[in-house]
Amino acid sequence: MAELFVYGDESGIDQQQGYCVVTGFIASPAQWDSFNLAWHKIVEDAGVAEFRSKYFFSRHAAAKEGTKNPFREWSDPMADRFLADLLQIIRSHQRVAPIGCAMRAEDWFDLSWGERQYLTGALWNGPASKFVTQGLATRAYPLPFFSMVGEALECAKPPDCKVHFVMDELKVIQNSIQQIYSAGRTSDQIDPALRRKMGDLTPGLSEEHEGIQAADLWAYALNGWYQHRGKLRGHRLGALMEIARRRGRVGGLIGSKGLERFLNRLVSPEDRQKMQAIKAPREIQRRKSP
Repeated sequence: MAELFVYGDESGIDQQQGYCVVTGFIASPAQWDSFNLAWHKIVEDAGVAEFRSKYFFSRHAAAKEGTKNPFREWSDPMADRFLADLLQIIRSHQRVAPIGCAMRAEDWFDLSWGERQYLTGALWNGPASKFVTQGLATRAYPLPFFSMVGEALECAKPPDCKVHFVMDELKVIQNSIQQIYSAGRTSDQIDPALRRKMGDLTPGLSEEHEGIQAADLWAYALNGWYQHRGKLRGHRLGALMEIARRRGRVGGLIGSKGLERFLNRLVSPEDRQKMQAIKAPREIQRRKSP
């Protein structure tokens, strides 16, 4: 059985305003071996342990503030060459394909608590008008994550392959998301042909996985594109355009219309009205308080 691996990362996971972005790259083990070797050599030759976007793109501020940052003393020409070399690795490995999704956090939190519960894995008992399991209504991360998973499963070939996901190590991956992912393997809401492709979901450290470092660059650049409303400039724009050319588009953005489509496809109008009437735990507690 053929196996494919997705290495992924996120940007904006803690924001309730702005955008939550989850991106990755998908390829076979042989393709990853070549990619990892080339990426590792560039990073090692530069004298750093790993590439991290938040450090690389904030190096000037770090130099002024004297904060610890492995890129803080780099000159612009040195940084230009380093980033260009990394992008060349992405460009030259045509079968290491970028995937990903972004969601506008404000639109997500405009939904009712019940709707967010349902879209993050809570099981709904329509006749009883209640949830029988809990979702992740307070988090913006799950929906773009599972949208990225869906994109990977849809593009993965051959039909009987297994797709494994290695995401940057986060508690949310190790706990709640892992449970929802496992439940998805038997969920009637997922196409059986896609379910059969679902392999393992595991956390990983970026310093140990070059694919996560590449996904970090992709996520950081894509988040910047949406945060700055298309006015992104400089290296982040260059990185974004390079990766977007490989994909054929900048990215998929879930906004209010997309969320409406999700709900209208999955939930009857009657059940949705019942979900909207369910109060969040903090709202229930507030009503009980004197």
